[in-house]
Amino acid sequence: MSNVVSIPSTRDRVLDTLLVYAIMDIGLEVDPDIRFRVTLGQENFITVNYSNSNLERDMLSKLKDKSKRFSIADRMNFFLNMGNTSWKVDKWVCTYCTGKNDCNRNGDCGKTNILAYAVLHGYIKSMGSFSLPWSPKSITKAGSRGRRCATLSVGVSPYWSKGIRRWDMGEWREDSTTVEHSVLPFALYGLGNYTINVVTGNMLIRLMFSPPVGRELSHLEAIKLLTLVRRVVNSIYIEMQRFFRLEFPSMVLPLSMLCFLDVPAIYMLHQFSPSILLISYDLYRNSPKNPRGYEELSLADALEFYRQIGESFWDFKKMIIDLVSLAEREEYRSRVFDILIKLALGIKNKEPSYFNDALLNIQSLRKEVNVKFFVIGREEMLAAHRALRTSH
Repeated sequence: MSNVVSIPSTRDRVLDTLLVYAIMDIGLEVDPDIRFRVTLGQENFITVNYSNSNLERDMLSKLKDKSKRFSIADRMNFFLNMGNTSWKVDKWVCTYCTGKNDCNRNGDCGKTNILAYAVLHGYIKSMGSFSLPWSPKSITKAGSRGRRCATLSVGVSPYWSKGIRRWDMGEWREDSTTVEHSVLPFALYGLGNYTINVVTGNMLIRLMFSPPVGRELSHLEAIKLLTLVRRVVNSIYIEMQRFFRLEFPSMVLPLSMLCFLDVPAIYMLHQFSPSILLISYDLYRNSPKNPRGYEELSLADALEFYRQIGESFWDFKKMIIDLVSLAEREEYRSRVFDILIKLALGIKNKEPSYFNDALLNIQSLRKEVNVKFFVIGREEMLAAHRALRTSH
């Protein structure tokens, strides 16, 4: 007997993305006959067709087996349990005003806003049951009117929760709130398995691939996407460490990163047109780098360009890799970044003049450095011009 459930969107693009990967991955392990239809951007973002009558129980069991403690959680100054357990914030770490209100960073201004990391081993291990589909509810549970109570929320991004402790009559009150949301364990599983984490200085940067929004994926397409994401994550993991250590401008990340993939992967990525989600944390301040929490970079422009230049891709790839290597030398870093940005702008705006300027800068740079690096020739440059005109 076949069962069909349609799972409603959480209204959070990142959370829905994580759930697609997590539900598909665990579902396939417990029921090889399971079938998916992914419709990100719509009311129901994934439909599951399955025959296993114990699917929910088996998925939960598999999730518990796979759950791991994330080391980054140990580096945050907070205490948090989800489910039916209360939570609290360390008042000695204030990231709201960073001491500007003469509170000596003790949170005495009453506006403490602390990062709380939502990936916790204990929550998954202690979870007794869940159901598919769930009924999305507000994930913030406010206190009674007239009282300033603590709140716990997972808002625009599921990777952190923000808490505000109650400041009353010159002292902290230990009010807390509880959160119940059966979708989170799956999201956290997806977070752990389809992301790349890079720590550079006091900054943690997380990169994740996101499926296309507003497009329906068949079961076969969804499985291909899942396989491709695994492949891409494995391919670029080591290189991403270098990209973020050099603090590459986000504009050139798709251009640089995709040059480390092979042509078949590029064709598949172009077919699915996923995006990159970048999430940056300031470990020193225990907070996201920007208020929105993440930025989204489309891969479609760079993918289309690579597809159009055909065999010239290999020479273009070699040039990009050599430029990335040259950026290791601090005296040339800003010039390399400028070149990569021009190439990225040329692809994005379909404007050959950016490419011409970049090539002149590359040739000039090559005359100055003692290290040999590859520069594309006239034939490859003509292929790039044709590709830009074709993709208009």
